[in-house]
Amino acid sequence: VERLAERMGAAPADVTLKDGHAIAGNRRVPLSELTGGAPIVATGTIHQGRNARTYSQQAHGAQFAEVAVNAVTGEVRVRRMAGVFD
Repeated sequence: VERLAERMGAAPADVTLKDGHAIAGNRRVPLSELTGGAPIVATGTIHQGRNARTYSQQAHGAQFAEVAVNAVTGEVRVRRMAGVFD
């Protein structure tokens, strides 16, 4: 949001992202126009809070799908799907 706000000439606190647009005050600009088609890359960090000793903050998951493809029509059908999370 900080980088988008900078490109709009607005304060980050004033920018709202909604429906593919950045909105600040009475300006509504498509995100594609602000990014110029190039990705915006940012790196962030997260620190453990006071509940870190009480609650587990890690999660793992896997999703599986069995699909069939009709060799003639190219139609794809999902036969079975399962998600497992821990």
